[in-house]
Amino acid sequence: MKLALVSLAILFSSVSGESFSPKRIDYGMLAQDPLYMENTSLIINELSKEGLVSVTNIPGFAQVKKQVMKHLHACITDLGDDAVPSALLKDGTIRRTMAGAKGHSLSYFESHGTISHSCELFQAASDAFRNSVDEATDVFAQRLSFELGSSISSPLMSTQDGSHTYEDVKDLVDSAEVLEHFHSYQKISNASTEATIDLHLDQGFFIAFSPGLDVSVDPNASQPLKINHDFVIVASDGKESTLYTNESDDLVFMMGDGVNQYINNHLHQDSVAQNKVLRAVPHSVVLAPHDPSVARVWYGRMVLPPRDAYSAVTDKSYGDLRDILMSRDTSRVPAGLGCSSVTMRALNAGGNHNDSPCAEDELQCWAMCMPLAKFGIENEATCTDQDLRLQCVNPRDQFSTGFAHGDYFPACSNTTQEVTPVPQIPQQDEDTCASLWEEFRMDSSYDHHFDLSTDVNDGASFMWSIVDGKVKGRLAFNNVFGWLSVGLANKAVDAKKNGMNGANVLIATPGREYSAQTGLDTSSGPVVQEYLIHSSESSFRHWQTPIGEDPAASVVSTECFTALEFETDNINDIPFNITGTDELIWAGNGNDHFMGYHGKNRDRFTLNWMSGESYFGKLKVVEEEDDEMKKNNAAIIGGAVGGSVAALLLISLAVMKIRSSSNKNDVSEQAP
Repeated sequence: MKLALVSLAILFSSVSGESFSPKRIDYGMLAQDPLYMENTSLIINELSKEGLVSVTNIPGFAQVKKQVMKHLHACITDLGDDAVPSALLKDGTIRRTMAGAKGHSLSYFESHGTISHSCELFQAASDAFRNSVDEATDVFAQRLSFELGSSISSPLMSTQDGSHTYEDVKDLVDSAEVLEHFHSYQKISNASTEATIDLHLDQGFFIAFSPGLDVSVDPNASQPLKINHDFVIVASDGKESTLYTNESDDLVFMMGDGVNQYINNHLHQDSVAQNKVLRAVPHSVVLAPHDPSVARVWYGRMVLPPRDAYSAVTDKSYGDLRDILMSRDTSRVPAGLGCSSVTMRALNAGGNHNDSPCAEDELQCWAMCMPLAKFGIENEATCTDQDLRLQCVNPRDQFSTGFAHGDYFPACSNTTQEVTPVPQIPQQDEDTCASLWEEFRMDSSYDHHFDLSTDVNDGASFMWSIVDGKVKGRLAFNNVFGWLSVGLANKAVDAKKNGMNGANVLIATPGREYSAQTGLDTSSGPVVQEYLIHSSESSFRHWQTPIGEDPAASVVSTECFTALEFETDNINDIPFNITGTDELIWAGNGNDHFMGYHGKNRDRFTLNWMSGESYFGKLKVVEEEDDEMKKNNAAIIGGAVGGSVAALLLISLAVMKIRSSSNKNDVSEQAP
């Protein structure tokens, strides 16, 4: 952990003259597909200048936040000091903390028997509250990925063995270790004028927090929630300023020192990229004394690198670094808002089920709490009764600590075999193949061509013609034949992994039979089959049974390259829109025969079959209003002054129309 410690010599009055209000971003604007918006710099300028923004109008957030914060302190005190750790800070403030992590349930209530009414209300609201923060964090990461765009090199991180890469900010956040804290502070004495928490930088990439509120220790009291202006930042002008937020549903996103460790150093050196350098925000907490009937409550979520991401500077994974940190004397490290104490159970989570923050019917596996029942296991005793251990394993019966990325699941197993790479197939001879790619990928017999090569993948091209009402297509891949796929993206709003989950695809494989333990049996030779990818499970073993076989499809493979060729008007009886536009996905793997991760070799793209117009990403829409529409919308908007921004957003969305585009250089969002 890298902490920039800044000496703090301020009294309460010394920051009272300066205040700072963060730029407020409407959630609806943040969530809108940036390709449809004129303003492509919604957050990057502010994050580069000040290092923080506030997101507001998050659907339902204000209501659940009020319920959570109102009952937080009462629930903590009802649970007692044995269940919820407390700390005496240097200015005399007592801080009590519930800690959790993304994908883990708050486990304070499971062994406590009957819980109080305040805890019941807190627990019920906290699930919805955390889900809202989770969704807002995903939207924020997606937007930041887009606005950094081609100014940042890829991948940002990878595992030490290179088996998995984290391509961009969204990819990084999707797999991040995410820690959460619900804090309650009480400062009864006014004897100390020291800061409650010294000026510091958080260790993570960024922190999302709900600003502090003063609440009554008795949740049944009529005292309203009151925003507490005790959070002090160093603004870009160098002044220590009190952070002011005015709305009840603000969720502040603030950059931590992680941006200097693994984001800013990936920005290109040109002036455009250097204007996107993100600013980490020094901050402190300066609590004023208050009446014993009041507590100051706060929630924060810190986004840290994935545990298996490798730090070349330290020659260790980030997970190992955090484990080392927890084993050291951290008495000289300030108790920062995001710098969690080593006593926090979320930080102490490991691969051992006994130390896990997961519930008794769950296991820490693949960086989340996986329900045991899903895998035919009732609880840990199911395994011990068979003289087996409950472990997180892969299909090859190799165990994981629970935080590695890959196809892992809970199982009863006594394996001691550590994870090893799957056998690799013969790779390209780059010196020989590089000069042959252009000739292989191009075929003049096709009417249209879209170059799928980007600066992050190995290279691919898609060619097609419309022949007798069918698509005659060819996907050429600049890699050897592990597997190769193209298909129709799942366009549902909630489709995961950019339309991959739930997609209908053609997959070319070098063999028919597949085992998750041994990979593809290549004795049968290549085959092209139709599949429906599982709506939520990505691993091939969950959807390995093909829907059918395409007799008019074939594979061309050499020691350098692979091509999937086909002629059809549908995939899984879903017809191509050959007179219009379709959204497609492609992916390929040239590493092995285990139908595993495609890495950077994938994308989503849109094309018009007849005209040849094509571009990366989803189908675009733009606002197109005739004169009458403009008059009507002006009248509606004029009469909506004081109404919600979300309502105005719905009005603007209502007049959007679909169009296609021939600009294939548009920025793509994260592909499957």
